[in-house]
Amino acid sequence: EAGFRSEDVSSLGGDKDLWGEEDETKAQKQSSDTQSSMSSLDKMVEIIESLDCKFGSGNDFWNQQWRRLVACFVDILQDKKSNHLIEPVDEERLESIGKPRYRSIIKNPLSFLCILNAMTKKNGNGLLENTSLSFNVRTGKDLIQAIDLVFLNSLAFNGKERTQVRNNTLKLRKKFW
Repeated sequence: EAGFRSEDVSSLGGDKDLWGEEDETKAQKQSSDTQSSMSSLDKMVEIIESLDCKFGSGNDFWNQQWRRLVACFVDILQDKKSNHLIEPVDEERLESIGKPRYRSIIKNPLSFLCILNAMTKKNGNGLLENTSLSFNVRTGKDLIQAIDLVFLNSLAFNGKERTQVRNNTLKLRKKFW
């Protein structure tokens, strides 16, 4: 099974969490695990790039653009600005720092890790797990919608205040579109 854990992609970003706060422990762990994490990242990139768009019509515009879309997604994953989008949001951590419950604002939570797992699950159907969304991320159109939903969720939760997290999300979304 080719599923990924959050540890497999932990070295992708910098040392700031979802809310732009320094996390010294995470930064220390990332620097000490760089070698092993990079091999996980290389493995992940290799698996994603080897995927073919196996569902839908071959003549569909989105499916014809599959390779381009996957390359763009890999580029975003490798960008340090995407660190806050990789893992699912930790609701308990939010509560502990006095933030509102994530699910009280975001109705369809999604992370890049969830998308990666759906894309790469051996003998899987490409459907996202543990969500009410019916995206099949092995089709171009649904992959685009899922990736953009991760960006939109981040923007909605973090509000309109100018923060580094918001700026990073906007830059990545612009790169994507």
